[in-house]
Amino acid sequence: MKWYEQINESGIHSVASALGLTIRKNMITPCPACGAEKRGTNDKRPPIGFIKNLKGWTCHKCKATGNIIDLIAYTLQDKRYRELHKEDRKKVMNWAEENKLYINQQAETFKKIISTYNLTDQQVPTNNTPEESNSPFKWEKDIHLKYHNNLYDMPFGLHVIEYLYDYRKIKDNVIRKFQLGAMLDQFDNIWIVIPLRNKEGEVINLKFRSLPKQDEKKKIRHCSGRPMTLFNIDNLDHHYDTNIIITEGEFDVLAYLSANPNINVCSGTTGAKSNWPDDWLDAIEPFENIYINYDDDETGKEGADKLSSKLGKERCYKMKCDTYNDFNEYIINTEETAWLDDIQKFINKAVSFQEHIALKTVSDYLDELEELISNPQQLRGLKTSSTRIDSCAGGIGAGLWVITGDTGHGKTTWATFECWYQAQQGVPIMLTSFEQSPIGTCQKLLRCQLGQDFTKVSKEQRRTAMNQLGSMPLYILDQYGNALLQDIISSIKYAQRRYNIKIALIDHLGFLINTDQNTDERREIEAAVRELATIAIASQLTIFLICHPNNLSNVQQRRVKISDLKGASAIKQDAHVGVVVQRQPITTERPYPTTTLYFDKVRSEFGQAGSHCTLAFDPIACVYKDEWVSTPAAQRGAKIIVPNK
Repeated sequence: MKWYEQINESGIHSVASALGLTIRKNMITPCPACGAEKRGTNDKRPPIGFIKNLKGWTCHKCKATGNIIDLIAYTLQDKRYRELHKEDRKKVMNWAEENKLYINQQAETFKKIISTYNLTDQQVPTNNTPEESNSPFKWEKDIHLKYHNNLYDMPFGLHVIEYLYDYRKIKDNVIRKFQLGAMLDQFDNIWIVIPLRNKEGEVINLKFRSLPKQDEKKKIRHCSGRPMTLFNIDNLDHHYDTNIIITEGEFDVLAYLSANPNINVCSGTTGAKSNWPDDWLDAIEPFENIYINYDDDETGKEGADKLSSKLGKERCYKMKCDTYNDFNEYIINTEETAWLDDIQKFINKAVSFQEHIALKTVSDYLDELEELISNPQQLRGLKTSSTRIDSCAGGIGAGLWVITGDTGHGKTTWATFECWYQAQQGVPIMLTSFEQSPIGTCQKLLRCQLGQDFTKVSKEQRRTAMNQLGSMPLYILDQYGNALLQDIISSIKYAQRRYNIKIALIDHLGFLINTDQNTDERREIEAAVRELATIAIASQLTIFLICHPNNLSNVQQRRVKISDLKGASAIKQDAHVGVVVQRQPITTERPYPTTTLYFDKVRSEFGQAGSHCTLAFDPIACVYKDEWVSTPAAQRGAKIIVPNK
């Protein structure tokens, strides 16, 4: 059997592993032809897929294709095997011979792994890639120290130092601080090695970047199976400076630190348009002003806009380096004496990502109008838990819902149930609970989830239900007691950009209002209602705002109305929906608990102001249904006990 036949028989998984590529089921990343790490902006899957016999592959990004030998050739020489000269073909053959033993050893392992690919996600082993590898990009603890020493001890290290120091203008103290290194692979290719550290300063991965050759595209590799991190995350300090610069790549970070070693600067390590994980975003969250200095090309612009949406456009700024593509290009072409002053100049010239007010003509809205005519249902918003509520309110659309009612009539219980229902449909929800501690909200949600009293079930049932709730898009603000309105608005904006929330429940307005004797409480309420209504529309989300009424309804012996609230004039003007929640007595016609929702105000053209609906209420499960037979209590066969009068 010829050498290439042996390689083909081994299978593409074992060969990809030997090449240091990352394997995810029948896909690998990055593409050795184009360097892509995913298929597209909206398709996060690895770019390379395998053909059914596992002996061929296709990149869904650049459309490169080939057999297993071509995969090796692209990785080592940037071309398909048949396009290589004789000497380069020999290098591919030599690599195959040198790695033959490893490839053969892993062939059986991958046959077992491949057999699991048709199982459920819970059944698939968590680590599908063999940890041992003869790849030059393998992971070993503290191997970065060897690569760093190569800079000064090995002849090929001199080429890396010359490139970093003479061409890139990276200072020697920065090179030593970050322990940059050099690696020589079996084909005499030189690689720059960049250690990647977590926030504790521990090296958790290595990034390999090919030393540029004339007319050769750069190559990037990582240690397979290792976590990624923000570059320079371990040196960020928001206490020292509340400003931070985010660059597109590691060399730009090194360039900034060569100009100013005290600056807060970092970069992602997975590409400009990649989705940042939560721990990366959390590291940036404490900073007040974020300057995004991505490359001035389409990829950089798209990536910067995407990142600013996650971090908050109101505090993010587009930063450019005059006519240069990035900061490293800037220092390569300028004198060191100008670096410090120019950094400040670039910061001062940065432009906010926040959209500015724009003037448009009527015709600019033609497409939007036609879309509404073609799809009028989008104006209805989300369907509620009840067809009766949908008829009254016209669904849950963006805007401010003011929810009120007498104490003990269930305004918080109904709003919490509706939020639980929406979360069940996959709608992200933010909950606040200033009047009762957050655990009180958890208890209501647990009753909804179990459909009964959580104290009457086993510990295992409670644990299962709590885990189910934990997997739903429900996010509780851990705040009890009074809070500042601006802090709550900031929390809502944070939850929207990080978790894409669609509904925020604020319980209740009184905890956001300053009630000391020097404050005009009515004006405070009006200002808060107006600001929350504005935020809801501008952010295209729904805010459920719980409000307590005054005592006028009790004095006049009638139900509560929206007009009974302090600041009622602002509520009438700014609220999009006004709901009054009122429990009803058990009657012979309805021999079970019921609650009536009065919609005193409805802006939606699909709803009806002044309408009302009555729902069956299961007080044990905190669940509302259109009919009693649909409640958990009725389905369990529970009987309603009515005390004798």
